[in-house]
Amino acid sequence: MRTRLMTTLVMAVSLLVSGQAFAQLPTFQSGQVLTADQLNAIVRQVNRNANAAGGNGGGATHTVDCSSGTIADAMSQAQPGDTIMITGTCNEAVVVDKDGITLDGGGSAVIDGSGIDAAVISVNGHQNVTIKGLTVQNGLSGIRLVESAAAWLVDVTAQGSRSKSGYESGSGIAVATSSFLGLTGTIVVKDNAQSGLWAGQSSSVVVFGNFVIQGNKLPTASLQVTGNGSVGIDVVGAGLFAHSASGDYTTIHATNNTYAGVRGSEGATILLWSGTNIEATGNGGAGLEVGNSSSAAFYGWGAVSRRVTGVFNSNGWSGIAVWGNSSLNVWDDGVAVNITSTNNSGSGLGISDGSAASLNSPASEPSSKLVFSNNGWDGISVDNTATLYSKLPSEIKNNAYEGVDAWGSSNVGLEAATVTDNTGYGIEANTNSSIWLTTSRVANNNGGDGIQVGNNSTVHIYDTDVTGNAGNGIGVYNHSFVQSYRGVGPSITGNGGHGLNIWNGSSVQLDNATVTGNSKADVTASFGSRFIFEGNSTLGTIYCDDSVLSAGDAVCPE
Repeated sequence: MRTRLMTTLVMAVSLLVSGQAFAQLPTFQSGQVLTADQLNAIVRQVNRNANAAGGNGGGATHTVDCSSGTIADAMSQAQPGDTIMITGTCNEAVVVDKDGITLDGGGSAVIDGSGIDAAVISVNGHQNVTIKGLTVQNGLSGIRLVESAAAWLVDVTAQGSRSKSGYESGSGIAVATSSFLGLTGTIVVKDNAQSGLWAGQSSSVVVFGNFVIQGNKLPTASLQVTGNGSVGIDVVGAGLFAHSASGDYTTIHATNNTYAGVRGSEGATILLWSGTNIEATGNGGAGLEVGNSSSAAFYGWGAVSRRVTGVFNSNGWSGIAVWGNSSLNVWDDGVAVNITSTNNSGSGLGISDGSAASLNSPASEPSSKLVFSNNGWDGISVDNTATLYSKLPSEIKNNAYEGVDAWGSSNVGLEAATVTDNTGYGIEANTNSSIWLTTSRVANNNGGDGIQVGNNSTVHIYDTDVTGNAGNGIGVYNHSFVQSYRGVGPSITGNGGHGLNIWNGSSVQLDNATVTGNSKADVTASFGSRFIFEGNSTLGTIYCDDSVLSAGDAVCPE
């Protein structure tokens, strides 16, 4: 699953450089893992491309007082590289028809498209456009880039866009047809009829803070997308990249939108680099949704030494939902990536339909932490041929159903997980699924077994405590299999049922295990099941029916 990171990054680069005469980065073969040097080269090239997009000519200045003039008149007189300074409130639609134009509202000017059946500001195919210090409102969209346009927004508010039947409308900001949009300073996108920020058709959006562009340092970047009538940030076959070079963190807040806070679909790429904090809370759908062959990555890059933080709380669906052959990567390259997904109506993290998530670290002692707690469904749900591998420390507790649920031919690997106090099972593997569990704790879950393995499923368990659960420590049912082999086996103690309940043709093979002190027989096996204990296993009471086969250091009593 680490190879998914390569695909994510290559897609991000190809999208970030599209639409302009920028240097292209090399492509890579499917399945190839990028080295740190290659990753660093990607970031350096993205920075160079941002520099190329961010300059303007620094030419003449044209002043527009909206009470007596129009921006359209000033635009007709402007030359490439000129600045148009705006004061007051202009009621018009603005078409930027030259390269290098700067529209500067001085932090207080308003362009109001009330009654105009068009975008308030349109940039069609032109480059090096800067829009700054403006409020843009009440059009059929706020700011619209098309046909390989390239623009920067600095300290801009886009609000109140409305929808009209049969018209591409309703977004505060729309970026289409291989265009490039850079965002820095404070960008507010709120109360629009449809999406807040929509990017599609091989376009790219970068949220950059504290970079030096053509000798000028960008301010800290803050993107605030709230109260929109559809998705907060909707990336459709396009790319979203966020990073901060130094100083304060780049922040993205996607809150209280009608559907998802942030969504990537139809081959989209979302890449959140060091120095980025993202918060997607209170949305009607998922906090972060990644679907239809899209990818999202959180990358803590050691060379920058700046953490990445994601908060996905109190959403109407899952905190993070990955579906439709998509991928999620969390990469702690010596710098913490901290993700919290709590109090969502669905799961904290849901992975489904052939998708994969890799939550990884090359470091021997990763500094990251993942929290999936108090959600209305599972803490982590992996279903329908999906895959999850996590090496990062995770806390999975107090969820309304299972802590971790894998079913439908899915695969899960968990290391350093604490799975406690969930209303259902701690961990469930069901219907041809498999779980690899190591250096973890499964404790005090209230709905039955600490770990339930059913219907031709498998659990490999090492160096893990299974204790204090309401039912059996581990229940193994219907031709399923539990194994630890030549390692530190599990400790299964103090559970409210059996330590191990092995039933209906299932098998258990454990080395160096401790199974004692459970409320019922520590090991019970029946209906054609079998078990083998070897190594230095410590066992309490054992019960078998006549159909059970046993071998090793402990066998069924006569």
